[in-house]
Amino acid sequence: MSDGLNNKQFVTIALIIILCGIAIIGHDYFLSKKAGAYEKMSILLSQEPELMEEVDDNPPTAQKVGNGDTSGKVKKRNINYNYIGRLKIPVINLNRGFVKYGTSANNVDQNLAIMDTSTYPDDGYSNFILAAHNGSGWNAFFTDIDKLHLGDKAYVTYKGKQYGYQLVRKYKDKKNDGVTLYRHSSKKQLTLITCARPDYKTYYLVLIFEIFEEKKI
Repeated sequence: MSDGLNNKQFVTIALIIILCGIAIIGHDYFLSKKAGAYEKMSILLSQEPELMEEVDDNPPTAQKVGNGDTSGKVKKRNINYNYIGRLKIPVINLNRGFVKYGTSANNVDQNLAIMDTSTYPDDGYSNFILAAHNGSGWNAFFTDIDKLHLGDKAYVTYKGKQYGYQLVRKYKDKKNDGVTLYRHSSKKQLTLITCARPDYKTYYLVLIFEIFEEKKI
């Protein structure tokens, strides 16, 4: 084989071709993953947050008024909710507990409501989604979230840990069949949803936060 390739040369060239192929495939895969880092998704709000007009500065405990009332107006009553965690946003003095998803008190008339498709902060690359009323009612817990700016921080305490999040996206989404969310595939997120003022009948306000710290408390 003096005029051609010997076995060693042939194997070397074959390995180079294989490695080049792997590099090209890997590069294409990386670009596709990078492009798909933010995924667009939509959720339905079974309990739609609305702008509340009722004024009541008493402590936030509630029950429905009368039988079959659908106005969204609620009266207060001393209830010891079984909170499993809390949401704190220092810049707007928000400090409110939330109850377990699937329990009767997990609704916007009484508390911050954990939305369907939400995952708890300790669950991998979670997206913890909360909705609440805004306006002037005692249960309008998200009245001031429209004042938040990119970079503002929110904290969730849950199961002995504090999760710190930073606001990275804030936008209005027209009310139709659901709420459009932008989900990062490799980051823990916190999403807050309420109705947008002053056009609260037409748009949702959506705030998306990404985690910057996680620590035991």
